[in-house]
Amino acid sequence: MAVDSRQLAALGDPTRRAIFELVAQRPRSVAEITRQVPVSQSAVSQHLKVLRDSRLVRAEPKGASNVYHLDPHGLG
Repeated sequence: MAVDSRQLAALGDPTRRAIFELVAQRPRSVAEITRQVPVSQSAVSQHLKVLRDSRLVRAEPKGASNVYHLDPHGLG
């Protein structure tokens, strides 16, 4: 699937792009991401929802939290 307008719009936000780039480096939890960006954990979760809805990242349950990975289906 080619990059569509939802994906481009999702990456247009600088904070969301920074979150995407962190996840691209290696899978991370919300807590790990929150320590790296200047926004609250709630805001990080909202940004991750947009990235998930755009099929740029996917969540994998691990214990009581989720670990976020790049979504190969959305990036393919």
